[in-house]
Amino acid sequence: MTDENAGSKGAAIGFHTMAESFRDAAITLRDAPDQSARVSAPLDYLAAHALELSLKAQLRMRLFSEETLNKVFGHDLLKLYDELELHDPELMKSVTKRVRSNWKTLLRGQRDDIAEPFKRMGIDDERWLREMGVPDNSDIGQGIEDPRKALQWFSERHAKHGSLFRYPLQRMDHRKRYRIGQFEADIPLTTAIWIVDALVSNLRERA
Repeated sequence: MTDENAGSKGAAIGFHTMAESFRDAAITLRDAPDQSARVSAPLDYLAAHALELSLKAQLRMRLFSEETLNKVFGHDLLKLYDELELHDPELMKSVTKRVRSNWKTLLRGQRDDIAEPFKRMGIDDERWLREMGVPDNSDIGQGIEDPRKALQWFSERHAKHGSLFRYPLQRMDHRKRYRIGQFEADIPLTTAIWIVDALVSNLRERA
């Protein structure tokens, strides 16, 4: 291994370790009691920075210098994501597959919980269940958003002025959510955390 390769690998591990720490902090804050009463910006910042670090870790493994990452890509998550996809399309296919699988598992589990009372009453025909607002597997699969779109939501906010999540927003900020019955999931945030999971897991295997 050359000094350059060793240095890039060492730097990548540093980025990877920080990405995991920011992801863990985001999860801890997300799951804290009474989170719904707080502003979301600190949580979004933690998730966005975890995304940035995990993407940069992967690019450092591919011999991108820290100077290039900072000057050319900065905090632009979408630009980092697309660059990584250009250099390793198979990795990004696996990331997309993993995120979609996570969403399917989560949403189908919530759907099954909602359907259970109906099934106990003998209503188990999918057509009847759909009329009562219970989605089938096809509905869930078709409704899952491309992870890149969720990342774009973060990128548009994180790339500006050193991250807009650091300051009070002067406008209403819309984000998409999945809703099944009383269950609700934040699409950009949950997807961001799962993208980080996939990227750091891959890097851990390569290290």
